[in-house]
Amino acid sequence: MRSLLTLPLCALLLTAAAPGQEASPVSRPSYDPCAADQFQWSKLPDVLPASPAERETWAHALALDAAVYGGLAVAQYWQMYAQGVDTKDPDYTGFNRFHHERRLAYPGYKAFKTPNVDTLYSNAWLDLTGGPVLVTVPPMDTPSLDKGRYFAFNLLDAYGNASNISTRIQGNGGGTYLVATTDWQGTVPPGATLFRVTTPYVWVLLRIKANDAADAKRVAKLQDAFTLTPTAAHDGPAPQFPDAADRSAIGYFRMLDFILRANGHPRSEDALVYRWHGIGLAGPKSLDTALADPAIRKGLERGHADAMKVIADSVTQAGLHLDHWRSPYDAGRMGWNYLERTGLMIATGANVPTENYAFVTYVDADGDPLDGSRYTYELVQTPPPAKYYWSYTPYLRENRELIPNAAQKYIINDRTPGLKHEPDGQLRVVLSAVRPKGVAAANWLPVSGAPFVLAIRSQGPDKALLDGTWTPAPIRKLGPVR
Repeated sequence: MRSLLTLPLCALLLTAAAPGQEASPVSRPSYDPCAADQFQWSKLPDVLPASPAERETWAHALALDAAVYGGLAVAQYWQMYAQGVDTKDPDYTGFNRFHHERRLAYPGYKAFKTPNVDTLYSNAWLDLTGGPVLVTVPPMDTPSLDKGRYFAFNLLDAYGNASNISTRIQGNGGGTYLVATTDWQGTVPPGATLFRVTTPYVWVLLRIKANDAADAKRVAKLQDAFTLTPTAAHDGPAPQFPDAADRSAIGYFRMLDFILRANGHPRSEDALVYRWHGIGLAGPKSLDTALADPAIRKGLERGHADAMKVIADSVTQAGLHLDHWRSPYDAGRMGWNYLERTGLMIATGANVPTENYAFVTYVDADGDPLDGSRYTYELVQTPPPAKYYWSYTPYLRENRELIPNAAQKYIINDRTPGLKHEPDGQLRVVLSAVRPKGVAAANWLPVSGAPFVLAIRSQGPDKALLDGTWTPAPIRKLGPVR
């Protein structure tokens, strides 16, 4: 058993209160039982209830817990399978290879939900099971491109924990990085910087700022200059990846079992994962062996169904609550907040707030759901203070996709031509299905005739964002749709 005293400082800091939040009551800290005299651990696996009814109840409880834990990991697995495993998928590249998007995101964008329309995306899945991957980052300040071009080479582990090689952290001078797991031991090539990640399967979500469609063509050259070079091939039997097309409860747990076995889990979660061994997850007993018991199978199916209800009911509760807005304050760093983490199943790829401080709202100033089929709205405020860019982007509430509209306009940002500011410097943005008379085209955001959510992004957030000084204004109704 690993000592709990080996928890890193980053885990211990989970007890720190967020801005505006109540400090935690004082509690005695956790202890290391191995430091006690004569403390012993059990040698046998935990028991199972004797009756089928109670085994089903027991399996239901564990399955609900495991399904909540693994939701974001499973959603990322669906994406990994499509790009890295399924040779029949149109977006298949295999592992350690980029799929470059050559245009800004659009309605129906397939790679993931809630895409921004500020950057060009490149997706890759790293397979570090054989060894590290060498990453080449080109200089971003070149004579043919704008000086200070923002980029973020965002690495997300199998559970959605984010880290970055970016303009904000490393600057725009370019470089070579050896991406390796925390347990890798070897020699770093000359001129390369070692960059540690937690799991052997890692999603790379590269974002490079693009001003418009014409600028995107220039950015494509930068995308091609990023390279991924494996340093060693996978040694051993080929992994048996579960079919991501199986969206049943049992398929869900097959994928979660693979994720846990292939990637491991944080040391601080040993006891949590140990509890799931009895239902066949990540333990000495296989999932198929556990499923041979009809009571356990039924418990898993019921637990999964109830977990999906709990998750759906919790999505809008995530993050810091700021009047009618919510900030996904812990996106990319959710630690043990598994329910909040799994709420991101519908919006994978979230980065840490120090890179992108975001806000989202589902309601207007009256607390009513935002609905472009019923009302016209306005948002009046000073734009968020961000070093690299800010933007407002609406999405369909039902699926978090960009909203189709005849104007083909999906965003207002700091680069939108012709934006008109109020005399006091504030920006008034009108959200409606049809542009009202007298409203400048630049200041109008089409929201079609459907319920929607609005996201605010602040890339490279200023201190006023990080300390809670700047917060968004409520969205107000201008009047009903006529």
